[in-house]
Amino acid sequence: MGKSILKTVKLSKSYGIAQILNDINFNMNQGDYVAVMGPSGAGKSTFMHMISGMDRQTSGQVYIGENELAGMNDKETADLRLKKIGMVFQQPSLLPTLNLIDNIMLPAYLLHEEPAGIIYERAVKLLTLFGMADKEKASVNTLSGGQMQRGCIARALINNPSMLFADEPTGALNSSATNQILQVLKTVNNNGTAILMVTHDIKVAAKAKKIVYFFDGTIKEQFIFEKDIKQSDREKYIMDLIERF
Repeated sequence: MGKSILKTVKLSKSYGIAQILNDINFNMNQGDYVAVMGPSGAGKSTFMHMISGMDRQTSGQVYIGENELAGMNDKETADLRLKKIGMVFQQPSLLPTLNLIDNIMLPAYLLHEEPAGIIYERAVKLLTLFGMADKEKASVNTLSGGQMQRGCIARALINNPSMLFADEPTGALNSSATNQILQVLKTVNNNGTAILMVTHDIKVAAKAKKIVYFFDGTIKEQFIFEKDIKQSDREKYIMDLIERF
């Protein structure tokens, strides 16, 4: 088991009298691949917003490595997020005024820490890894949904973050594009990046190593799959879990 890279302690979030998250204790280690599941309104996306520093908790703590987010100002939080966390959302969002490789390089430019040539080489390696080396100069408008999402994942990885957060990354894709994204995520995880993915899709969740199930703002169950469990058995286990709540 790798060292802890993300931890929450009694993490809670409320909006007025509405309690969205309630005393969430969670830990993610290096190399983890976590699928966050639960019905709509269970608190999954709010949880992701809290642990990524996109929103502030009402109470409790969020630690990214040794850094406690509540003790950081907005700029410090943004810088930490830029270095440590890659974000991917359901709808691919690349800037239409930039070609694909410039979109991927943009977060590294924002850090102002490396020469453009080094950033470019890393971007090319990511495109090659994801089977898109021939799309380097492509206009965003010419890419398919699956290609755009692979581009978004490459952009999320350009700064070598320790964690990749994905909110329904296959939700807007067909089955073929979904399979491509799942293969990309597997490769990313095998290369050492921890993944936390919110999904409603049982087949997608079954590719993860760990399931965390939210219900009414709390974590009802967490379990880790044994390595030798077949995909069909993983899916059945998740379906049985969903039926219990």
